Amino acid sequence: MEKKVEEEEQKSTGEEKYIPSSQEKKWLDKVKGMEQCYGGGIILDESWLGKSTHSLPLAIQKHQPLAKTLIITPLLAMSRWQEDIAQLFSAKVVVFGEGCTAEDLTASEFVITSHATVKSGYKAVFCPHCRKLLSSAKPQHFCDRYKDVKKKGKTIGPLHSTEWERVFLDEGHLLEGGDQAMFALKAKFRWILTSTLDTDHLYPLLRFLQIDPYSLHFCLDCNCEVVDLGFWTKCPTCRHKVTERHPHWLEAKGDIATCLTNLCIRSSEWPLSLKFAFPPSYVIVRRDDPTKAERKLYKHLKSLINEEFAAFFQNESLRENYAQILNLINRLKQASVHLDLVDLSAICGLCSKEAHEPVLLPCTHVFCRDCLLHKYPSVASGGACCSCPACRESFKRNILLHASLTSKRKIKGTTGMLRNSCTKTEALKEEITWMIGADASAKAVVFSRYERFLELIGRLLTKTGLQCVQLSKNADGKSALERFREDTQCKILLTTFEIGGDLLDLSAASHAFLMEPGWNPITDGQAHARVQSLRQNKPTRMVKFISKGTIEEKIIEVLEGKQNSLVDGYCSSLEDLTTEEMVTLFSV
Repeated sequence: MEKKVEEEEQKSTGEEKYIPSSQEKKWLDKVKGMEQCYGGGIILDESWLGKSTHSLPLAIQKHQPLAKTLIITPLLAMSRWQEDIAQLFSAKVVVFGEGCTAEDLTASEFVITSHATVKSGYKAVFCPHCRKLLSSAKPQHFCDRYKDVKKKGKTIGPLHSTEWERVFLDEGHLLEGGDQAMFALKAKFRWILTSTLDTDHLYPLLRFLQIDPYSLHFCLDCNCEVVDLGFWTKCPTCRHKVTERHPHWLEAKGDIATCLTNLCIRSSEWPLSLKFAFPPSYVIVRRDDPTKAERKLYKHLKSLINEEFAAFFQNESLRENYAQILNLINRLKQASVHLDLVDLSAICGLCSKEAHEPVLLPCTHVFCRDCLLHKYPSVASGGACCSCPACRESFKRNILLHASLTSKRKIKGTTGMLRNSCTKTEALKEEITWMIGADASAKAVVFSRYERFLELIGRLLTKTGLQCVQLSKNADGKSALERFREDTQCKILLTTFEIGGDLLDLSAASHAFLMEPGWNPITDGQAHARVQSLRQNKPTRMVKFISKGTIEEKIIEVLEGKQNSLVDGYCSSLEDLTTEEMVTLFSV
């Protein structure tokens, strides 16, 4: 949760720095017309087009002080909103979180908070003595005078008791149907900002926007309509049972085309975007051949996985075992990135029991680590080569040394650490070397879904003399981003798609390296958009790494097929695979 208030040093004057042109006024008039008709709408477009910059001018009111505006955004995106507000207005901005006082909230014109804060503060109060926020979810106090005061579950938090002029919900596609804390906010106008709009997930958005009649529940026995039933067992208006009430939208009375036409507006229609000459952008797909050892191990793993898939296919139980099939696909994806990512589970060839801390040799035979070390005690004394107990094929002793080290489980505070380089890490080093050779000031963001793989990349790059910083869930994201942006020697930012692909302003980098293809092509686009933003002044380059002869090539093939078969190229993900697509994925 955010720390105590951060305020802008500028004095709040209620005057805006930004004066819209005549063309921009037309766009603002159109958007404000949507507010008058529907009370808000959805600002939809690519992430890099700057939806936040385009939405903030709505707060301008001619010859009047700035209206009180609430901005709900993920934690790491708060600094970006603060920067955008500072460019447009001379206003007081408060980052609302734990430790905020009532005066901080009421004296500000822009309040920025996170989704988690809104939810946790849904039932919260201010201490009547120290005036600090006290959440009813935690039995704690902020001053001794409030020790014995019992909090009631029905109290309304400060965010929900305030009458907001306008609420902006950033990354609105994260909204869920049960987010009562979001729905309970009081606002004259509501706006949702998103670059990902799923037509199967429209109802929560309409519910937040309070669109009539699609956000209402109607009664089968009367003309009664209510917005929210909450935890009522009977309708608070007509007293009929809740089971006799149905939402308009889910009763197939919602017209998707009409809703999207009337409620959505693209930020690309904003005339301000015409003022920017965007630098060119390049997307490169790099395909590399795995090494002989990697290919051999991958084929062995794939043969084992194919046996499981074939059993499901022959029994015509693909749908019944869909979750297991997705798990098999994920294991093949892991093996395509780095073989050590795969959780091996097999029978030891020496003790005939389930392999404990298994070691997969280049010949594809699996053994317990202890069994192999007992078989080859010369490893500790410096023996260079060993031979497989099953097929006598030789292998280097560093495989056993690696197994011995990883079994200790305590190396620099991490577990299951990857230590060996692979084809993808070598290809990445080549790309980074080329990048720095072409532009010594260039920086890059490396995306992957596996934090262990990112840790390996960080160690390998550090050995070459490059300074890296990793952005993870457990790390201090703000300090990591500041170092990446401000330190000219820090060239590489390592992050996952989940963290780095959403909302962050990574325009300090001009290169993006995607280490593996994703389930959803929209995710790849969002990762690229973080680099190619309105603040970018260099040509951008995105490189996707693909391992030849692996499931990664088939994933791209399936995604392209799904994209070509749908209107406007919309492709949700691989979450709903057909039988033919499953067969394609396992046919590598």
